Amino acid sequence: MAEKKIKILSLEMKEYATKKPIAITPKGKFVMAFDVAKTPSLAVGSLHALEENLQVKLTLERNKLEPSFKLGIIGVGIVTKNEVIEHVKTRTELGKEIVRAEMNYLNDLNATITARTIPRWQPTPSQSPNQFQWNGDGFRKYGGEGGNPSLLIV
Repeated sequence: MAEKKIKILSLEMKEYATKKPIAITPKGKFVMAFDVAKTPSLAVGSLHALEENLQVKLTLERNKLEPSFKLGIIGVGIVTKNEVIEHVKTRTELGKEIVRAEMNYLNDLNATITARTIPRWQPTPSQSPNQFQWNGDGFRKYGGEGGNPSLLIV
């Protein structure tokens, strides 16, 4: 059975996602996507400016409301939902990184809702580089037009 989706302005979200807060007030009250859509001023400012305790509270609430998940993290391995929550609660380095990632995501989500438009992806180039050459230093260079190197790849 397909997950039910709900539209908030021009943004379509899975139903469970609309039940997760997307911001938090300085007094610790959760703010939902519908609230931001109705009153865009609720999302003014970066969530990174909030006190760490509020960032953690918001991240914990969002992860608790998320269906079961596992994250594959390079250098760490597979991390379950409960392990993510524990890392955030105990504020390990991984937990702090999870909080930063969540604040980045929520800042973008709030900006999308308040802008009332969905950002468009940049078009994919229609042509790939036509000529790669290895030079003696172990670098690749793209010949570009007229053979002038326009891209150096380490």
